Amino acid sequence: MMSRRATLACSLTAAVVTALSAASLLSAAAIADELAAAVSLQATRLPTVEQLRCSDPVCTQGLLVDPIFTGMEFRDDRIIGGGAFADAAGYRSKISAFWSDVPPRQSVSGGIALSINLVAFTTVAKARNAVAADASSQGIRLSKAPGSEFDGRWLGDTIAPDGTRLRYAYVVTADAEPSVVRGVCALWGASRRSATCSTLNLLAMISDIARRPVATPPPLALAQPPRLNVVLTATVVGPSAWAAESPGADLLASMADATTTVAQYVPTGQPSLGIWLRSVPMAGGSSVGQFVDSPCEPALPGTICRSEKLPNGGALKYTSLRNDPRKVVQMQVRALTGPNLVVVDCSRPRDFSALTAIQQRSCRTLGAQLAAQQSVG
Repeated sequence: MMSRRATLACSLTAAVVTALSAASLLSAAAIADELAAAVSLQATRLPTVEQLRCSDPVCTQGLLVDPIFTGMEFRDDRIIGGGAFADAAGYRSKISAFWSDVPPRQSVSGGIALSINLVAFTTVAKARNAVAADASSQGIRLSKAPGSEFDGRWLGDTIAPDGTRLRYAYVVTADAEPSVVRGVCALWGASRRSATCSTLNLLAMISDIARRPVATPPPLALAQPPRLNVVLTATVVGPSAWAAESPGADLLASMADATTTVAQYVPTGQPSLGIWLRSVPMAGGSSVGQFVDSPCEPALPGTICRSEKLPNGGALKYTSLRNDPRKVVQMQVRALTGPNLVVVDCSRPRDFSALTAIQQRSCRTLGAQLAAQQSVG
């Protein structure tokens, strides 16, 4: 582990600035590698599933009873774009991660979702202004929390128009760079009055993240077909990264000691398109095959799903709007490649608008290539 001051040398902003200033000397691939290395370092500050898990039935410490990892992403003004803080003065980039605390099949009675953002700014003053603006936009009256080691800590909550309870916590810090660390818990339905994901525990969690130095991520052998650049890598231990897909209990149990590799890619010339890979070593078996070839189910309300088999094995699934099936909002490739179960997702996460015909072709081609090449790295 490096010291907190040493992290400045490998902070996200420093690496991006270095890459851009050397653009005339470095290839596009080298610049992408610089960015991916810096972003992945920062992502090591995010909590593990076990760190999020409640310590006891009343959740004295922790945030979620049974955390499910549901995604991680990097955005700046070019890659994906948009999202919280994107319009704030001094905004540079953002890493976000998402979890939920619901049964594998989405509960109709209630649930809890958690998001944590690491947002880089040019100055501390602009980071503080961005917190005030973000809270105002959500209709939150912030309460300042004590803590002299940071440049500001605040918490607050509000009720969304649909009745969802939203709990917010913010930390602004200058070390290793001007940043906002924001945590948001959304509790809906029967979970609205849950003691889990409390505002104070949320503030404690993001304060820990704000003071946590980066760690060296493990070396990962990742497929990288032509026209694809890696922008973020991470690992998730255990079955958490797959639970939201509703696999069978046997498959989840077989992942108990497995480590899933998570990666975000951006296609050359298509920065608004996000491509995410999950890969986990798995012994072949009926439960893996059933998961790969399982019937297509819509992942979101108001959508429909269709699937087709890929020529070299695996399945391609399309999620479309129910009222306009031609508008495909997500595509997913599932495959068993050598020793690895691989899933590749494509979407336009800035606003989750429909994928263009070109983007659909890219998802089909690049997703299949990623899945096929993953066994060799």
